Amino acid sequence: MSNRNSHACTDRAAAPLQKKVAKGKSARHARHRGVTLIELMISMTLGLVAIGALGSLFVASKQISRIQENLGDVQETGRLGFEVLAREVRMAGHLGCPRTGRVVNLLKNQGSDWWANAFAAPIAGYDEAQTFAPATTRIAGTDVLTILRAGNNSMSVTGFDNTNERFTLNKAHTFKNNGVAIVCDNAQASVFHLATPSGSQFDIQAKSNGTTGNCSAYVGHPGSCPASAASEVAGSCSGGLRPCDYTYGADATVSPYEATAFYIGTNDNGVRALFRMNLSNAFAAQEIIEGVWDMQLLYGQDTNADGQADRYQSATQLGAPGSANWAQVVSVQVNLVTYSPENNVATDKQQYTAGFTSTSKTTATDNHLRKAFSGTAFVRTPFN
Repeated sequence: MSNRNSHACTDRAAAPLQKKVAKGKSARHARHRGVTLIELMISMTLGLVAIGALGSLFVASKQISRIQENLGDVQETGRLGFEVLAREVRMAGHLGCPRTGRVVNLLKNQGSDWWANAFAAPIAGYDEAQTFAPATTRIAGTDVLTILRAGNNSMSVTGFDNTNERFTLNKAHTFKNNGVAIVCDNAQASVFHLATPSGSQFDIQAKSNGTTGNCSAYVGHPGSCPASAASEVAGSCSGGLRPCDYTYGADATVSPYEATAFYIGTNDNGVRALFRMNLSNAFAAQEIIEGVWDMQLLYGQDTNADGQADRYQSATQLGAPGSANWAQVVSVQVNLVTYSPENNVATDKQQYTAGFTSTSKTTATDNHLRKAFSGTAFVRTPFN
């Protein structure tokens, strides 16, 4: 009896312990149980959705950054392009001295060489349909702007021998033989080819009987050379030096003569750019700003000599460069179309207006970003 009771007590005491052990095993089994296939598929789907969303956000952010970067390039190109042209327009006709009414141009071929027409028209241009032969890489349908002025590296005259037509300057110069210089004082200016440059001296190139060079060696020659004459104007300098000699004193200034043409061409990478060619660089094409698609120009003509433009005309309307109309130009309206370095930036082919007189928009054939910039540049001292 006592043994039966003892076993009963032992069984009742062990029962809670067995339940705890069984419960512990069940919990361990629950903790180590794997996920079901459905749970795994749901987890993978949610992960793919999250990755896709992050990928789309990254691509969108990268495209926005790309657009902003290219748009910044387009705007900077337009700003720089206009500033370069505006600076040159402001300096057009600058002689290196206060403006005088008398400019003695001794250069030959003024009728055939655009740059030899010194200061008869400091600003001139060529419309999209007009030929400008020196710019062999010019893009069809774009305009050309030419500027004549004294260069920036001016020097003072310390001596002038008007018998040998020799100048002595206040410092060594960098002129080359057959280079072109402009000397001026408060009374007149003279433009000529020079010879025998050495140290701080150079001579005026002697009169040439050929088709190039100077038509006279006398800086006081009355007026300009005829368009194609091989000799001096008949009778104007006969009987000695006077009245063709002129003495430049210590108040005179000598500068390189700058003749510059701006046009749109294509660089070695096949990208359109603003180019220039100038006399001091033997008219070699120089790329100055990449990413300029088009340039269109209008010229402000002052018809009543009050210093203000009375009308804006195209190059064709003003006539041939060197004509009287060009001498009345006091400002230039510039329209530049710039485009992004990268293609496939714009989602659609953009439409843009090129020029001032166009009434319809041009649709691009690619997906570059494009932007048109317009502004007016003024001549600092109108030549007329």
